[in-house]
Amino acid sequence: MKKKAVLTFIFISMLIFACSTSKKQAYLFPTEMSPAIQSSYQDICEKGKVLYNLHCANCHNKKKWGTDIIPDFTFEQLDAYLIRAANERHDSDLTEEKVSAEELGMVITYLTYKPKSGLVVPHKYIDRH
Repeated sequence: MKKKAVLTFIFISMLIFACSTSKKQAYLFPTEMSPAIQSSYQDICEKGKVLYNLHCANCHNKKKWGTDIIPDFTFEQLDAYLIRAANERHDSDLTEEKVSAEELGMVITYLTYKPKSGLVVPHKYIDRH
């Protein structure tokens, strides 16, 4: 019984340590970007990641071997999302009341600098007809 309690304590301790020391995701910032600006963008990207997971991931992520893959959007696609002209579905699902312009900017920043997955978003997501 004592051995089980010790093993449980060790497991919980390791779990707490792993959670408390987890690193933020690495982003692909231009090398010319100063460390201070990178730090600021890191914070924006982390917020954008949370917002993407809340509002976008269900429709855009793809599953591959049980893992969610976030697709790579083109600059053209991101611009269309920024002005909320991506497609008819977003006219109703991506309203200002649901995702503010500031929040949408954070999502766009996250998608711009996240590591590339190699999964390209089809252009049908920006067609309006």
